Amino acid sequence: MISDQSQALDAEQNAAVDCPWGSDNACIAYNEILEKYDFHNACNRYSTATLCGDVSGLSVLDLPSGPGCYALYFLGNGAKAVTSVDLDANFVKEAGEKIKRLPPKSQHAWQGLVANACIPQMYAQGPFDLIRASFVMEVFPTLDLTRACLQNLYDNLKPGGRIVSITASGAHTPEDGKVVLDTVGMATTDLTKINPGDPVDCTYVKLSTPTTISWLWRPEEQLRKVLQEVGFSDICFQRLLVDPQYSGPDDLETFVNHVGNRIVTATKR
Repeated sequence: MISDQSQALDAEQNAAVDCPWGSDNACIAYNEILEKYDFHNACNRYSTATLCGDVSGLSVLDLPSGPGCYALYFLGNGAKAVTSVDLDANFVKEAGEKIKRLPPKSQHAWQGLVANACIPQMYAQGPFDLIRASFVMEVFPTLDLTRACLQNLYDNLKPGGRIVSITASGAHTPEDGKVVLDTVGMATTDLTKINPGDPVDCTYVKLSTPTTISWLWRPEEQLRKVLQEVGFSDICFQRLLVDPQYSGPDDLETFVNHVGNRIVTATKR
């Protein structure tokens, strides 16, 4: 079932909705990115799945839903309930189409919602044992909105529940950036020349039309502080993992040692 729980937003919150990472153009490009950039599956998804661990019998909040790949994974691995949330209605619809391929029991265990994560609300089928919330800490134009999003997610967790996320930091130095470009074909902003909250551009040069997706730089120490303020404990930032079964052309071990992206885990007290 898909429902729209988006609400009227004030000007500041509306800016969050219009951030390039959450825009329709970014969503359209994302499907081609998944097809042409191996690290999304072999690093991002593998890392997320590994750190989510055994999901059998768990209730999972899947945010942002994207095209539904994680929802399929969670339901296919025994999650008892999955709620997928995204700003983009097209993504939620696409996720719903994927869910229709599953057995009826799994279809009934899924709900899709169009909603803005920085607006406090309790999501259907919550509270949750696990929240998969990649790339949500860099899209909001102010740190207060980032904090509001994380507070909302914290409130949607059961005590002892965990959040697993990926931060999109780009590459830290010009030298790192060159390695990332050479290994996977992604050009990134030099973080040594910008301040926290400044835009970070990531250009996917292998797409049919090279496309730049932007977010805001939130360094690890800043995000760690906000996570602590919200109430999370056992906060851990680590480099992306590489699927040992990956046999493609990219040197992903080198890539993960130079890209600034981190996978983050934390627990609700």
